[in-house]
Amino acid sequence: MTTWCDQVALVTGGARGIGRATARLLAQRGAAVCVNYAAHADAAEGLAAEIMAAGGRAIAAMAVIGGMRARRYGRIVNISSVAAIGTALPGNAFYAASKAEVAILTKRFAMELGPHNITVNAVAPGFIRSKASLQRL
Repeated sequence: MTTWCDQVALVTGGARGIGRATARLLAQRGAAVCVNYAAHADAAEGLAAEIMAAGGRAIAAMAVIGGMRARRYGRIVNISSVAAIGTALPGNAFYAASKAEVAILTKRFAMELGPHNITVNAVAPGFIRSKASLQRL
């Protein structure tokens, strides 16, 4: 049986919002965490340091799929949103478009990485109050 201590989690967008909370929770459960980022290096490195200070295992990095392919194993879970398929909330057209892109990329990555025993899935939560979402309201 696999335990959390045997797991490595790559959390895309792990520097902020839901990704940050997800990285923290996975680390608290014993997984080694890669806080993946595109634009917020300081926040990602800060979170990795925070996790390590609490006794966890973490790094901040920009790309790791090559290593997954080499090991022929990996699990990727992307965060999308119900906004990707449409909501009645006004003023979020660009947010909805970006989350629709996540949904399509998830399907494409699953097709391309599946033969390497790498699964790619997405979760699509509804509205969650966060600093970013409250700024959009």
